[in-house]
Amino acid sequence: MITLLNIRSLRKHSIDLKHDARIFNSDLILLTETQLKTTDLDNDIRSKLHPFELYRQDSTDKYSSLAICFRNTVCIENFKYFSSVNALKFNVFSTSTQKRKTLLLLYRKQSTNIHQYVENLKHVLERNSVDIILLLVILT
Repeated sequence: MITLLNIRSLRKHSIDLKHDARIFNSDLILLTETQLKTTDLDNDIRSKLHPFELYRQDSTDKYSSLAICFRNTVCIENFKYFSSVNALKFNVFSTSTQKRKTLLLLYRKQSTNIHQYVENLKHVLERNSVDIILLLVILT
């Protein structure tokens, strides 16, 4: 099971993830707006999210940062970041089903120009094979 969530601060809400059985029973948790910077330590977050492993894609704009939490029931590999669309492409291999999929996690801030974003996304998809696209757009 995959969960996609706009966390709006992984540091503040990592304990909330642990106490939500629906989320914590996922094999894969994809998070946007982690608000983590490359200089931020994350030992406290990792300990709260155990047994999940944590992969971070930090950004200079903390609201654009992404994260992937995954159990040992899946193998995650071949990360590639596309800054033009704030997207993270990666391969997921399920040890239980023996299936491999390529996922693309995208997060578009409302302030992003939609036409330019779509053009950039078209370029990414023309050059990369993707099985599943997960997009989170915040609308107000």
